[in-house]
Amino acid sequence: MSELLAMHAAAHNVELYEQHAEKIISDHHEAMECLDCQAFLQLGIDAFRWLVNTDELINKAIADGIVEYNADLESKLEGLFRRWLVPCDFANDWIDAQLRRGYQPDNLRRFRKCQVEASAIVKSIDKTTRQMSDSLIELRDEAIEEHRRGETAEFI
Repeated sequence: MSELLAMHAAAHNVELYEQHAEKIISDHHEAMECLDCQAFLQLGIDAFRWLVNTDELINKAIADGIVEYNADLESKLEGLFRRWLVPCDFANDWIDAQLRRGYQPDNLRRFRKCQVEASAIVKSIDKTTRQMSDSLIELRDEAIEEHRRGETAEFI
């Protein structure tokens, strides 16, 4: 009889062990997915920083007279900001899945801030190119040319 009781207790403990293992494995996979999501968001944050730093570097070089304004370069940078926003739909879906599970990526707030800023930059670009009249475009181009020739005064 004691063998049967011992066997029953052993079987019960193995069953508990298995159940906990399944739960732990499931929780582990969810936690790892959250870490992967967080790493993906960090890639986006880092890429956005590169875009902003590059934009600032180019603008400073133009303002300092180191390089001349280059419309193609500006267009490429604008395109990179637009491309940066493309994976955001995927990222947001992944974020939502993590939040539903009760996980929150540590860098979520920074990623959301980058997303808001990138959207504002692209919206600003679209608004500028869409709403500028021909006369305003002409004035802008004249101002750029005057700056290139050194004919503009700095404000102190």
